[in-house]
Amino acid sequence: MFRGIGVLHDFNSWIFYYDRESDTSGILCGKPECAHKDASCNAYAGNMMGCIQVYDGQLYWLSGSTLYRMDLDGTNREAFQKVEAMNGLSPQFYIHRGYLYTCLVGFQVTSAEAQGTMEIKRYPLGEEAEPVIVFHKEYPYNNIWYKCRFSGNSMYFMIDDAQDLDVESMMQHRELYEYHLQTGELEQLWSLEENWTVYGMEVTEEGIYVLNLRTDYNVTDRSHIYLSYFDFRQREMIRYEEIALDEGYMGANLVDGYILAFRYDEDKTEYQVYDLNYQNVAEGVVDGGANAMGIDEYGIYTQNIHQKFSIAEISRSDMHQSRNIMENEAM
Repeated sequence: MFRGIGVLHDFNSWIFYYDRESDTSGILCGKPECAHKDASCNAYAGNMMGCIQVYDGQLYWLSGSTLYRMDLDGTNREAFQKVEAMNGLSPQFYIHRGYLYTCLVGFQVTSAEAQGTMEIKRYPLGEEAEPVIVFHKEYPYNNIWYKCRFSGNSMYFMIDDAQDLDVESMMQHRELYEYHLQTGELEQLWSLEENWTVYGMEVTEEGIYVLNLRTDYNVTDRSHIYLSYFDFRQREMIRYEEIALDEGYMGANLVDGYILAFRYDEDKTEYQVYDLNYQNVAEGVVDGGANAMGIDEYGIYTQNIHQKFSIAEISRSDMHQSRNIMENEAM
Protein backbone atom coordinates (compact mmCIF):
# COMPACT_ATOMS: atom_id res chain seq x y z
CA MET A 1 0.00 0.00 0.00
CA PHE A 2 1.23 3.54 -0.72
CA ARG A 3 1.88 4.95 2.75
CA GLY A 4 0.91 8.45 3.77
CA ILE A 5 -0.96 9.53 0.67
CA GLY A 6 -1.14 13.29 1.07
CA VAL A 7 -2.52 14.45 -2.27
CA LEU A 8 -4.64 12.66 -4.82
CA HIS A 9 -5.42 14.47 -8.03
CA ASP A 10 -7.05 13.99 -11.40
CA PHE A 11 -5.60 15.47 -14.58
CA ASN A 12 -6.51 14.57 -18.13
CA SER A 13 -8.52 11.57 -16.81
CA TRP A 14 -5.71 10.10 -14.70
CA ILE A 15 -5.33 9.89 -10.91
CA PHE A 16 -1.97 10.48 -9.23
CA TYR A 17 -0.66 9.98 -5.69
CA TYR A 18 1.95 11.54 -3.45
CA ASP A 19 3.58 9.46 -0.70
CA ARG A 20 4.97 11.78 1.96
CA GLU A 21 7.07 9.17 3.75
CA SER A 22 9.15 8.36 0.67
CA ASP A 23 8.65 11.76 -1.01
CA THR A 24 7.61 10.06 -4.25
CA SER A 25 4.67 10.47 -6.59
CA GLY A 26 3.20 8.67 -9.56
CA ILE A 27 0.12 7.23 -11.19
CA LEU A 28 -2.18 5.61 -8.61
CA CYS A 29 -2.37 2.09 -10.02
CA GLY A 30 -1.67 -1.02 -7.96
CA LYS A 31 -1.33 -3.44 -10.89
CA PRO A 32 2.38 -4.29 -11.19
CA GLU A 33 2.08 -5.37 -14.84
CA CYS A 34 0.24 -2.23 -15.96
CA ALA A 35 1.84 0.17 -18.47
CA HIS A 36 -0.50 3.01 -17.41
CA LYS A 37 -1.34 3.94 -20.99
CA ASP A 38 -5.02 3.13 -21.54
CA ALA A 39 -8.39 2.48 -19.91
CA SER A 40 -7.22 -0.85 -18.45
CA CYS A 41 -5.12 1.09 -15.92
CA ASN A 42 -6.67 1.42 -12.47
CA ALA A 43 -5.71 5.11 -12.44
CA TYR A 44 -7.61 5.91 -15.64
CA ALA A 45 -10.63 8.00 -14.64
CA GLY A 46 -12.38 8.50 -17.98
CA ASN A 47 -14.68 11.50 -18.37
CA MET A 48 -14.38 12.62 -14.78
CA MET A 49 -17.17 14.73 -13.27
CA GLY A 50 -15.74 17.09 -10.68
CA CYS A 51 -13.10 16.01 -8.17
CA ILE A 52 -12.16 12.83 -6.35
CA GLN A 53 -13.04 11.97 -2.76
CA VAL A 54 -11.77 9.65 -0.05
CA TYR A 55 -14.62 8.22 2.01
CA ASP A 56 -14.46 5.42 4.61
CA GLY A 57 -10.98 4.36 3.50
CA GLN A 58 -11.66 4.19 -0.24
CA LEU A 59 -11.23 6.52 -3.19
CA TYR A 60 -14.30 7.54 -5.24
CA TRP A 61 -14.74 9.36 -8.54
CA LEU A 62 -17.62 9.97 -10.91
CA SER A 63 -17.13 9.32 -14.63
CA GLY A 64 -20.11 9.85 -16.92
CA SER A 65 -23.03 8.34 -15.04
CA THR A 66 -20.96 5.79 -13.05
CA LEU A 67 -19.47 6.17 -9.58
CA TYR A 68 -16.19 4.24 -9.33
CA ARG A 69 -14.18 3.32 -6.28
CA MET A 70 -10.91 1.58 -5.40
CA ASP A 71 -8.58 1.08 -2.47
CA LEU A 72 -6.05 3.78 -1.59
CA ASP A 73 -3.18 1.61 -2.87
CA GLY A 74 -4.64 1.62 -6.38
CA THR A 75 -6.13 -1.89 -6.24
CA ASN A 76 -9.66 -3.35 -6.30
CA ARG A 77 -11.10 -0.82 -8.73
CA GLU A 78 -14.81 -1.31 -9.44
CA ALA A 79 -17.79 0.37 -11.08
CA PHE A 80 -19.74 0.90 -7.88
CA GLN A 81 -22.99 2.74 -8.60
CA LYS A 82 -25.04 4.25 -11.42
CA VAL A 83 -26.48 7.77 -11.27
CA GLU A 84 -28.71 9.71 -13.62
CA ALA A 85 -27.02 11.40 -16.59
CA MET A 86 -24.78 14.35 -15.63
CA ASN A 87 -25.15 16.39 -18.82
CA GLY A 88 -24.47 20.03 -18.10
CA LEU A 89 -21.99 22.46 -16.59
CA SER A 90 -19.91 22.38 -13.39
CA PRO A 91 -20.74 18.76 -12.40
CA GLN A 92 -19.70 17.75 -8.89
CA PHE A 93 -20.39 15.00 -6.38
CA TYR A 94 -20.07 14.61 -2.62
CA ILE A 95 -20.33 11.61 -0.29
CA HIS A 96 -21.46 12.32 3.26
CA ARG A 97 -22.89 10.07 5.99
CA GLY A 98 -23.90 7.21 3.70
CA TYR A 99 -25.36 9.27 0.86
CA LEU A 100 -24.15 10.39 -2.54
CA TYR A 101 -25.02 13.94 -3.66
CA THR A 102 -24.68 15.18 -7.24
CA CYS A 103 -24.74 18.84 -8.31
CA LEU A 104 -25.20 20.09 -11.85
CA VAL A 105 -25.86 23.32 -13.72
CA GLY A 106 -28.15 22.49 -16.63
CA PHE A 107 -29.07 24.68 -19.56
CA GLN A 108 -31.45 24.94 -22.48
CA VAL A 109 -31.68 27.40 -25.36
CA THR A 110 -35.04 29.12 -25.86
CA SER A 111 -35.67 32.19 -28.03
CA ALA A 112 -31.92 32.37 -28.79
CA GLU A 113 -31.07 32.72 -25.07
CA ALA A 114 -29.49 30.11 -22.82
CA GLN A 115 -31.48 29.53 -19.64
CA GLY A 116 -30.02 27.67 -16.68
CA THR A 117 -31.06 25.30 -13.93
CA MET A 118 -29.37 24.29 -10.70
CA GLU A 119 -30.11 20.78 -9.46
CA ILE A 120 -28.89 18.74 -6.49
CA LYS A 121 -29.82 15.06 -6.09
CA ARG A 122 -29.32 12.61 -3.24
CA TYR A 123 -28.79 8.83 -3.60
CA PRO A 124 -28.32 6.14 -0.93
CA LEU A 125 -24.66 5.20 -1.34
CA GLY A 126 -24.22 1.82 -3.02
CA GLU A 127 -27.94 1.23 -3.62
CA GLU A 128 -29.97 1.21 -6.82
CA ALA A 129 -32.69 3.71 -6.01
CA GLU A 130 -34.43 6.75 -7.45
CA PRO A 131 -32.74 9.96 -6.25
CA VAL A 132 -34.35 12.52 -3.99
CA ILE A 133 -34.39 15.99 -5.56
CA VAL A 134 -32.78 18.15 -2.88
CA PHE A 135 -32.92 21.34 -4.94
CA HIS A 136 -34.15 22.36 -8.39
CA LYS A 137 -34.53 25.90 -9.65
CA GLU A 138 -34.62 27.59 -13.04
CA TYR A 139 -32.70 30.80 -13.77
CA PRO A 140 -32.83 33.37 -16.61
CA TYR A 141 -29.24 32.66 -17.72
CA ASN A 142 -26.87 29.71 -17.45
CA ASN A 143 -24.09 31.78 -15.87
CA ILE A 144 -24.40 30.10 -12.45
CA TRP A 145 -21.73 29.66 -9.77
CA TYR A 146 -22.21 27.52 -6.69
CA LYS A 147 -20.37 26.24 -3.62
CA CYS A 148 -21.46 23.28 -1.44
CA ARG A 149 -20.19 22.30 2.00
CA PHE A 150 -21.28 19.70 4.57
CA SER A 151 -21.19 19.91 8.34
CA GLY A 152 -22.82 17.34 10.63
CA ASN A 153 -26.40 16.76 9.53
CA SER A 154 -26.53 19.79 7.25
CA MET A 155 -25.60 20.59 3.68
CA TYR A 156 -24.97 24.27 2.94
CA PHE A 157 -24.86 25.67 -0.58
CA MET A 158 -24.57 29.14 -2.01
CA ILE A 159 -25.67 30.03 -5.53
CA ASP A 160 -24.81 33.07 -7.64
CA ASP A 161 -26.95 33.51 -10.75
CA ALA A 162 -26.35 36.33 -13.21
CA GLN A 163 -29.09 38.91 -13.71
CA ASP A 164 -27.51 40.06 -16.97
CA LEU A 165 -24.57 39.12 -19.21
CA ASP A 166 -22.52 42.31 -18.88
CA VAL A 167 -19.15 41.00 -17.67
CA GLU A 168 -18.00 44.41 -16.45
CA SER A 169 -20.99 45.09 -14.17
CA MET A 170 -22.73 41.74 -13.89
CA MET A 171 -25.29 41.68 -11.09
CA GLN A 172 -25.60 38.40 -9.21
CA HIS A 173 -28.63 37.18 -7.31
CA ARG A 174 -27.09 35.36 -4.35
CA GLU A 175 -28.82 32.74 -2.20
CA LEU A 176 -27.59 30.69 0.76
CA TYR A 177 -29.46 27.46 1.65
CA GLU A 178 -29.32 24.79 4.33
CA TYR A 179 -30.56 21.27 3.61
CA HIS A 180 -31.31 19.32 6.79
CA LEU A 181 -30.16 15.77 6.07
CA GLN A 182 -32.30 14.01 8.68
CA THR A 183 -35.62 15.71 7.92
CA GLY A 184 -35.17 16.55 4.24
CA GLU A 185 -36.18 20.16 4.95
CA LEU A 186 -34.72 22.87 2.70
CA GLU A 187 -34.30 26.32 4.24
CA GLN A 188 -33.20 29.55 2.58
CA LEU A 189 -30.93 31.34 5.05
CA TRP A 190 -30.10 34.54 3.18
CA SER A 191 -30.29 36.31 -0.20
CA LEU A 192 -28.88 39.48 -1.78
CA GLU A 193 -28.26 41.12 -5.15
CA GLU A 194 -24.80 42.56 -5.88
CA ASN A 195 -22.06 42.49 -8.50
CA TRP A 196 -19.72 40.13 -6.65
CA THR A 197 -19.02 36.41 -7.12
CA VAL A 198 -18.44 33.77 -4.43
CA TYR A 199 -14.87 32.41 -4.61
CA GLY A 200 -14.77 30.41 -1.41
CA MET A 201 -16.95 29.08 1.38
CA GLU A 202 -16.08 27.44 4.71
CA VAL A 203 -18.36 26.13 7.46
CA THR A 204 -17.38 26.27 11.13
CA GLU A 205 -19.35 25.29 14.24
CA GLU A 206 -20.49 28.89 14.68
CA GLY A 207 -21.15 29.99 11.12
CA ILE A 208 -20.14 30.20 7.46
CA TYR A 209 -17.33 32.28 5.96
CA VAL A 210 -17.74 33.39 2.34
CA LEU A 211 -15.01 34.93 0.18
CA ASN A 212 -16.38 37.36 -2.40
CA LEU A 213 -14.40 38.72 -5.36
CA ARG A 214 -14.96 41.39 -8.00
CA THR A 215 -12.72 42.49 -10.88
CA ASP A 216 -13.26 45.75 -12.79
CA TYR A 217 -11.44 44.68 -15.95
CA ASN A 218 -11.42 48.07 -17.72
CA VAL A 219 -10.66 50.13 -14.63
CA THR A 220 -8.01 48.35 -12.58
CA ASP A 221 -5.37 45.65 -12.80
CA ARG A 222 -6.31 44.07 -9.49
CA SER A 223 -9.29 42.40 -7.87
CA HIS A 224 -11.23 43.47 -4.81
CA ILE A 225 -12.34 41.03 -2.13
CA TYR A 226 -14.43 41.01 0.99
CA LEU A 227 -15.39 38.38 3.55
CA SER A 228 -18.92 37.82 4.76
CA TYR A 229 -19.96 35.65 7.68
CA PHE A 230 -23.31 34.01 8.32
CA ASP A 231 -23.77 33.70 12.06
CA PHE A 232 -25.78 30.58 12.97
CA ARG A 233 -26.90 32.00 16.30
CA GLN A 234 -28.01 35.41 15.04
CA ARG A 235 -29.24 34.00 11.70
CA GLU A 236 -27.82 36.92 9.77
CA MET A 237 -25.04 37.65 7.28
CA ILE A 238 -22.33 40.00 8.50
CA ARG A 239 -20.33 41.84 5.85
CA TYR A 240 -16.65 42.65 6.46
CA GLU A 241 -14.91 45.62 4.86
CA GLU A 242 -13.79 45.44 1.24
CA ILE A 243 -10.09 45.57 0.35
CA ALA A 244 -8.16 45.88 -2.91
CA LEU A 245 -5.54 43.24 -3.59
CA ASP A 246 -2.04 44.34 -4.57
CA GLU A 247 -1.34 45.31 -8.17
CA GLY A 248 -1.67 42.37 -10.57
CA TYR A 249 -3.38 40.05 -8.08
CA MET A 250 -6.52 38.87 -9.87
CA GLY A 251 -7.48 35.51 -8.31
CA ALA A 252 -8.21 34.37 -4.76
CA ASN A 253 -9.27 31.29 -2.79
CA LEU A 254 -10.44 30.61 0.76
CA VAL A 255 -8.66 27.64 2.35
CA ASP A 256 -9.16 26.60 5.98
CA GLY A 257 -8.99 30.04 7.53
CA TYR A 258 -6.60 31.58 5.01
CA ILE A 259 -7.16 33.75 1.94
CA LEU A 260 -4.76 33.02 -0.92
CA ALA A 261 -4.35 35.74 -3.57
CA PHE A 262 -2.58 35.06 -6.88
CA ARG A 263 -0.70 37.11 -9.47
CA TYR A 264 -0.23 35.07 -12.63
CA ASP A 265 2.78 35.19 -14.93
CA GLU A 266 3.62 33.07 -17.96
CA ASP A 267 5.48 30.32 -16.07
CA LYS A 268 4.99 31.16 -12.40
CA THR A 269 2.44 32.46 -9.90
CA GLU A 270 3.18 34.82 -7.04
CA TYR A 271 0.98 34.23 -4.00
CA GLN A 272 0.08 36.14 -0.87
CA VAL A 273 -1.47 34.55 2.22
CA TYR A 274 -3.86 36.55 4.40
CA ASP A 275 -5.59 35.62 7.63
CA LEU A 276 -9.30 36.35 8.10
CA ASN A 277 -8.45 39.82 9.43
CA TYR A 278 -6.82 40.64 6.05
CA GLN A 279 -3.34 40.57 7.60
CA ASN A 280 -0.64 39.47 5.14
CA VAL A 281 1.13 36.56 6.85
CA ALA A 282 3.26 35.25 3.96
CA GLU A 283 4.09 35.50 0.28
CA GLY A 284 6.04 33.42 -2.21
CA VAL A 285 6.18 31.89 -5.69
CA VAL A 286 5.00 28.57 -7.19
CA ASP A 287 5.50 27.18 -10.68
CA GLY A 288 2.91 27.61 -13.41
CA GLY A 289 -0.59 29.00 -13.00
CA ALA A 290 -1.73 28.17 -9.48
CA ASN A 291 -5.12 27.49 -8.00
CA ALA A 292 -5.58 26.43 -4.36
CA MET A 293 -6.90 22.88 -4.05
CA GLY A 294 -6.63 21.92 -0.39
CA ILE A 295 -4.85 22.03 2.93
CA ASP A 296 -3.71 19.61 5.64
CA GLU A 297 -1.40 19.68 8.64
CA TYR A 298 1.66 19.89 6.38
CA GLY A 299 0.78 22.52 3.83
CA ILE A 300 -1.51 24.34 1.44
CA TYR A 301 -1.63 22.69 -1.99
CA THR A 302 -1.89 24.46 -5.32
CA GLN A 303 -2.54 22.98 -8.73
CA ASN A 304 -0.83 24.21 -11.89
CA ILE A 305 -3.78 25.18 -14.11
CA HIS A 306 -1.57 25.78 -17.16
CA GLN A 307 0.06 23.28 -19.54
CA LYS A 308 2.18 20.94 -17.43
CA PHE A 309 0.56 19.09 -14.53
CA SER A 310 2.17 19.82 -11.15
CA ILE A 311 1.13 20.29 -7.55
CA ALA A 312 3.01 22.55 -5.16
CA GLU A 313 3.00 22.53 -1.37
CA ILE A 314 3.17 25.80 0.57
CA SER A 315 4.61 24.80 3.94
CA ARG A 316 2.33 25.29 6.97
CA SER A 317 5.39 25.85 9.18
CA ASP A 318 6.79 28.56 6.87
CA MET A 319 4.30 29.82 4.30
CA HIS A 320 7.00 31.76 2.48
CA GLN A 321 8.41 28.42 1.34
CA SER A 322 6.95 26.22 -1.40
CA ARG A 323 8.05 23.18 -3.40
CA ASN A 324 6.71 20.96 -6.14
CA ILE A 325 5.67 17.60 -4.73
CA MET A 326 4.17 16.15 -7.92
CA GLU A 327 4.98 16.76 -11.55
CA ASN A 328 4.06 14.93 -14.73
CA GLU A 329 3.86 15.82 -18.37
CA ALA A 330 0.30 15.71 -19.73
CA MET A 331 -0.44 12.15 -20.86
